[in-house]
Amino acid sequence: MWRKKIAVHHASQYERFHRKTDVIFKSLQNRANSSEGGRKIIKRLRVGYLSHDFNDHPTAHLMEGLFQWQNATGSIDVSAYSYGKDDGSRYRTNIARATGTFLDLAASSTDDAIDAVRRDGPHVLLDCQGHTYGARTELLASGLAPVQASYLAFPGTVGGSPAFADYLIGDRFASPPERAGQFAERLALLPGSYQANHFSGPPGIAIARGSDAWRRLRVAWDLPPSESTFVLANFNKIDKLEPGVVRAWMTVL
Repeated sequence: MWRKKIAVHHASQYERFHRKTDVIFKSLQNRANSSEGGRKIIKRLRVGYLSHDFNDHPTAHLMEGLFQWQNATGSIDVSAYSYGKDDGSRYRTNIARATGTFLDLAASSTDDAIDAVRRDGPHVLLDCQGHTYGARTELLASGLAPVQASYLAFPGTVGGSPAFADYLIGDRFASPPERAGQFAERLALLPGSYQANHFSGPPGIAIARGSDAWRRLRVAWDLPPSESTFVLANFNKIDKLEPGVVRAWMTVL
């Protein structure tokens, strides 16, 4: 439970922004819905994604294909709300191109950023930052959409009282259902893995297994030349190599 306690404590600094009430969304819902036979019907779902990392960053590397797929389906309106730097990378360019709306909020104040997103009117907002570097948790805490979820970058709880996000999108490995009590959010578990992936990179980076280039790389990286050798690798920051991970590796070896 200590992870949840840490997140809740960290989230407490944003409680003053926590104004998520039905009143906030009254005008949004009136604009998004149309009346048919006395019933309000959402004709087209609007989904927004909020992140600091829509640039040359692993989050964008993973999500680029998600935006392209959603754009291709044409079944929902997709928006991206970026408060990170514009690095001019192909990742940022491709995400901006694949979304119906791309808002650059990097220079916007908290109030201006909140107003901009609410004017865009997402029905569902996915926060793709959590408690990671660059996060502007106050935006999520303010209540930007009627339904909010935490996704991808931070598979732990964001916290908040009540929770800043209604759901955490995960899977049975990253967010085990038996640990639901450690999350302020309700768990929405995807089958298989919760992590979006995009395998189509720029031309020229793919190296065929067993090729001369592949062998040269193994020599350069001081890896055993045999294809049958099992190699353990960590592509995260070194501070994520906790003692428990190292012990597990040693057990495998």
